[in-house]
Amino acid sequence: MSSGRVRGFLKQQEFVRLSTLWSKCEIQNITQVDALADLLGFSVCTGVLAAYVYYKSGFVDLPAATWISLGFVLGGYLGARFAVSLNPEILRRVFGVFALIIGIRMLWGQ
Repeated sequence: MSSGRVRGFLKQQEFVRLSTLWSKCEIQNITQVDALADLLGFSVCTGVLAAYVYYKSGFVDLPAATWISLGFVLGGYLGARFAVSLNPEILRRVFGVFALIIGIRMLWGQ
């Protein structure tokens, strides 16, 4: 559920998505919350399709996936509720720190 909260709050798992979101906010001058909401819609579509492919290939443990999904749904809901209640400037700074930490970890590998 903790991972789901982070995912709902920052709505990111890979640096590529973080970079895309950051660029979108800087180029189009939209709020962080708007960018997160747009990316959430995109992630749901791609996630469902990817899960279907893995399921059809026999790689999905349904009981485990069910519990993990419930944690992500609840955590994502709570994280998103928290994110929309924040000042957009604070959310932008939190996102920036998160992106910086990921970048440092990528440079020095872990």
